[in-house]
Amino acid sequence: MSAPLLNSKSLGNVSNIHMDKNANIEPIPISKKDSNLTKLFDFNGATKTITVTGSFTGINVAAVKSLIDAIELELDGYQENTIIFSSDMTASINVMVQSFNWDWDVNISEVAINYTLSLMQGVRGGQ
Repeated sequence: MSAPLLNSKSLGNVSNIHMDKNANIEPIPISKKDSNLTKLFDFNGATKTITVTGSFTGINVAAVKSLIDAIELELDGYQENTIIFSSDMTASINVMVQSFNWDWDVNISEVAINYTLSLMQGVRGGQ
């Protein structure tokens, strides 16, 4: 398996990719009726969240910091454009970065991090 990419940048050793597609069904229960009569509406559209869990080891601390900086640069509160996520199991997917959490245990390695990256599929609002 080749390493998944975020805007052509390797995400290193990915241990898990979790896809969560949600139809955002709107339930309307009927007063004094059982659940089998609940009206279901699918007018809110679908969303897909991609959660990537893995580790990244660089040749030095600067290489690890470069990956962290590249991802955190997207989390500036004003993502103007989508970026591309791709892996062996997916085609190229347009996403925005929802969250990025990483741990750096210098007692284990000074040049490695463990991370969780959450992405939301879609196009930039207004398009």
